[in-house]
Amino acid sequence: MRLILTLCILCSMLLTSRAQERPVGMNLSFHEYYSPQLIFSNVMRQSSYFKIRQVGFGDFELPNSFEQYPMRPDGYPTHVPFTYNGMQCKVHVIMLGGLLQAYQGGTYHLIFEGKGRVSVEWDAVSGSYTQANTLHPVQVTPVVGMYGTNGVHLTIEESDASDPIRNIRFLLPGTQNTYQTQKFNPRAVELLQGMKCIRGIHALNTNRADTNFITSGMQTPYDFYTQSVSWKTGINHRYLIELAQAVNADVWMNFPANVSDTLIRNVAQDFKNYLAPGQKVYIEYGNETWNFAPPFHYGANWVNNRGLELGLSTNAYQAGRFYTSRRSAELFKIFTEVFNGDNSRFVKVLASQGQNPWTGLQELYGMTQPNINPLGGQADALAIAPYFGGGVGDYLHNMGLVNSTPEDTIINYLSGEINTERRTELAGNQAWCDTFNVRLICYEAGQHLATSFQLDTALVNLLSAVNRNPKMKDLYCQYYDLWYEETDGDLMMAFNFVDNYSKYGNWGQLESMQQDTADSPKWKALNECVMSYNTTGINEVTASSQVKLYPNPAQDVVKFTSPVKGEISVSNAWGTLVRSIGNKTSSTSEFNVSGLPAGLYFVSGEFGVLKVMH
Repeated sequence: MRLILTLCILCSMLLTSRAQERPVGMNLSFHEYYSPQLIFSNVMRQSSYFKIRQVGFGDFELPNSFEQYPMRPDGYPTHVPFTYNGMQCKVHVIMLGGLLQAYQGGTYHLIFEGKGRVSVEWDAVSGSYTQANTLHPVQVTPVVGMYGTNGVHLTIEESDASDPIRNIRFLLPGTQNTYQTQKFNPRAVELLQGMKCIRGIHALNTNRADTNFITSGMQTPYDFYTQSVSWKTGINHRYLIELAQAVNADVWMNFPANVSDTLIRNVAQDFKNYLAPGQKVYIEYGNETWNFAPPFHYGANWVNNRGLELGLSTNAYQAGRFYTSRRSAELFKIFTEVFNGDNSRFVKVLASQGQNPWTGLQELYGMTQPNINPLGGQADALAIAPYFGGGVGDYLHNMGLVNSTPEDTIINYLSGEINTERRTELAGNQAWCDTFNVRLICYEAGQHLATSFQLDTALVNLLSAVNRNPKMKDLYCQYYDLWYEETDGDLMMAFNFVDNYSKYGNWGQLESMQQDTADSPKWKALNECVMSYNTTGINEVTASSQVKLYPNPAQDVVKFTSPVKGEISVSNAWGTLVRSIGNKTSSTSEFNVSGLPAGLYFVSGEFGVLKVMH
């Protein structure tokens, strides 16, 4: 009894010390057929675009044939075969190809509408299918080669012009009975539970290489066969809204620097129509419009040139900062008009370079100047990306220290950088936010162990090894503590969800959808040093007053005051399912919690939701 009492006191102290929540969100990675981040249950939504292939023989893929087939509004061909350059041709896509680690294998299901014939091959057992509106099981075994996984090759071999093949779905294992009502990959939904916001900067292809205004006609339609970034502006924003709704989160929408007013207005109308009650959207103009590194330089050049044209400054860089203020105000005004003046549904964001607080100062100041911002109004928040470790890779290469530097030396250096340079960065930006009475939030956060010397294989491998080092967890915890304790502790957006480690950087919190979160030091830090502070991310309902749990706190076995029927789920404080108990035909009187880490758990079933400490 004394032990239980002691545990209760300790739990009370723990909850008191962690009373302040730590709001965190997640950036999505690129939405491509070669991305390990699988958002949809229907993998076809992440396929490559249709490529043209000659019927019977000839080139595997005809060059310069992009979009050169008779196309329906949903992107499917009107008929197959069709004539292209005097040849009879068909179309094909690649799904799940080029991944550096194996994706989920097992029994996928193919279903489609229309008359014709569809074939699959490569990682899928080769097959040809003609029966529409039928779930065809397809066995898939991922094969990882020199260039990553082969993937699944799907071809429309034939398609009747009077009833063409369309609405192809290639469903992840286990989703064939739920895909119509649950369009997102259950694993993605599970991992994102507890996130306060979902941001889709890469999935939206915000940093695209257009040099003219982006109009509504250049946006990927919601019902298009693929939502791949290779196509137009990437994933349709409505899917971001829906994914965020699936995990009870807000959504963050980035608009390209050269976005047209018409596109802004149409998107704003969609947000008004489709946001759930209580759900907000963070709206941001551009993405790093101060950054001249590719591919950000398209946006940076755009704002600088527009600012100079308008005479906002004779200094090009300052003119760009002022134009960012001006165009952001125009974006905010359009949303205000569409939402009929109800600004409570969206958060107006200015984004600047955190390591150079001067950029934020210029943008915040520009919003207050009538000659720069004639519309008036103010931002709600200044967003920065306080990355750490950005110069480490190049320094090691330039100094010839790659082969002689232990991982621990790099980790110790990064710890010192967080405590000094990043601390100073946050203080400087917080000061300007206090001056202009706006929130300080973080649009991207994490390590930046990338390098300009991508051909230095030893360096690339070293930086990847540091990211996988178990001590990276403590480093991230130190980093999170700094943000939440030394600033106002507002929203921090981790960068990014699931991504390959490669010569281009080690950005993923996870490297594959199947990775055990216990094997990722970054994800462990997110759970232990951020999510464990939060208890409001779970939809909690009142449990029946007749059902209680005891002992609470518990050591090994938890008992119900009366038997409960049906399936019971035990989830940790950040919403991850850790144990399932019972079934639809049985009753349960107790369950075992031994082996689970100490912490707060939510026990849910037909009776509602109950809390238990372990």
